[in-house]
Amino acid sequence: MPNRILYASLIKSRKYNAVGPAERDLYTRLILLADDFGRYEADPVIVVREAYPTDEAMTSSAVGPMLHALNEVGLIRIYQANGERYLEITNWKQRTRAKSSKYPSPPTDGGQQEPASQTHDRQMTDTRPTYAHGDGDGDGDGDGDDARAREVPPPVTDESFKKIHDAWTSCGYGVMSPATAEVMASYLEDMELPVILYAIEQGDLNAKRTLGYVKAILKRCLDEGIKTGTQLEATEKARTATKARDAPGTRFEYERKYTEEELEHNFVDFGGSYGSCS
Repeated sequence: MPNRILYASLIKSRKYNAVGPAERDLYTRLILLADDFGRYEADPVIVVREAYPTDEAMTSSAVGPMLHALNEVGLIRIYQANGERYLEITNWKQRTRAKSSKYPSPPTDGGQQEPASQTHDRQMTDTRPTYAHGDGDGDGDGDGDDARAREVPPPVTDESFKKIHDAWTSCGYGVMSPATAEVMASYLEDMELPVILYAIEQGDLNAKRTLGYVKAILKRCLDEGIKTGTQLEATEKARTATKARDAPGTRFEYERKYTEEELEHNFVDFGGSYGSCS
């Protein structure tokens, strides 16, 4: 999880102070969870699990209204894409390293989406360019780069994405939409290609060919520290060995039938009745 910066000016934000303490706490947690583009899941079930991992009293029914309140005052924007709910923190000025977001972009308004930095209160952070194209200030015109922009990772290779696209199609997921392509390509910033292909294949094998299922597998891989093909191979070998060890007939399970003579010898009466302590 990347580090985030909160500026003291957030305390004076009218939108921030327009909601209650619980909503302000959730807003801070969302800043920590959001990707480099300020986007995250807006499903209350996912939010309560990830934002409050040790708070057993917090529930999705409580988080839902809080998300709505943050959306109402304009601290976040909730939107739908590919049939799922997402959110975007409206004035996202955190340092950006990733080339593309892990989540679909919000729908455009009137054909063009106005940058959040021009439509909402300034509430935080270390302002950095989103992309570096030649000069470092993000606009590609060469008039004033700074060195920080060169920290953006190199673009995803066409060959890598082609393999993702081919696997998606050949495994029966259907036509890959631009939004899905954006999400899948973004994972190449965090893990190697074989791990992404593995997730796509698992969806096919389990007849769950949806973006949500693939994302769940990739999230599990990240949570388990599986980011390379070598790590994935080692994990799969360990799982296979565990299944083989626990399979029926592989443990020391003996079933022997005794003869009447052996039974008489082993269970001879030593002068007391069975179950008697006298």
